[in-house]
Amino acid sequence: MSTIRVELVATLPRQPSEVFRVASDPLRQVEWDLGTCLGVEPLTPGRRDKGARYRAHLGRTIVDLEVVEYTRDARFTTLGKTREGMRRSTYTFTASPGGTTFTQVDELALSRRGVAIGPIARARMGRRQKQIVERLRRYLYAGGGASE
Repeated sequence: MSTIRVELVATLPRQPSEVFRVASDPLRQVEWDLGTCLGVEPLTPGRRDKGARYRAHLGRTIVDLEVVEYTRDARFTTLGKTREGMRRSTYTFTASPGGTTFTQVDELALSRRGVAIGPIARARMGRRQKQIVERLRRYLYAGGGASE
């Protein structure tokens, strides 16, 4: 089985704890991921850390995700099955001049269907990472997440 790995590193304008609070809470994704995240359903009510499961409605795609790693204010990882294969997304938050160095690493273990569209999947993953950074940046610049 083939695996695609895509990584993006960016700086966001807030401290790691603030960025983490916004980015790691799946129920808040509808606030900052406008146009893509149409809704999130918790499958494990009350949990948002390791072991939490939820269903995300991302455009025409519905994906069940599980938080498989969670270190408060520093890092979290989700795992979910898509048509293309099993996707592992890791988000890391590190203090840096200007705010937070935000690192996204997406790894997609391709299914049989996914192998056929591997190059397209890689390009889509890269575009989505850039979109996530821009939407988070816009949300944070506008004051989202600051007063909590």
